[in-house]
Amino acid sequence: MDAFLIAYQHHLRAAVGWMELGLPREALQEIGGLPIAIREHPKVLQLRWSLLSDLEEWSQAFSVAEKWLEKEPRNPGTWVSRAFAARRRPGGSIAEAFALLEPAAAIFPGEAVIPFNLACYQVQLGDLAAAREWWSLALCRGDRDDLLRMALGDADLEPLWPEFRSLPAPSA
Repeated sequence: MDAFLIAYQHHLRAAVGWMELGLPREALQEIGGLPIAIREHPKVLQLRWSLLSDLEEWSQAFSVAEKWLEKEPRNPGTWVSRAFAARRRPGGSIAEAFALLEPAAAIFPGEAVIPFNLACYQVQLGDLAAAREWWSLALCRGDRDDLLRMALGDADLEPLWPEFRSLPAPSA
């Protein structure tokens, strides 16, 4: 555990325990009692984002993701999480999520999850040709079998499922 967090590990473990019990509000309450410097640590921001996501509190999740991105701009998960929340928050949109995530494709040239999500957004925006390009980039960056399994389980990509199903099945 990060040395900065050691003094608060009891509270953080309690928050994780509440989360594992399926009680995200209690976990957020546990985190809420921590000093602000601890609440804004990247690992705590990630935990808060997950809890707010579980509660579908997308406006708050977006705000937390913005802080998290400020603290960890070189973490691809921060970019994906912010876009995910932007899509779902009141007043948010798929177009906004795409615009927020697209720069990350160049920042993280080895990450498959970013073009995968951009493909999802393009399908939902109705641009299947662009979605196929992002999907191809994801395949260049990641494990084909893992990506194919993810794609066939992601309703955002449903219009492309017939194409995915025509590919050789993923290895078991």
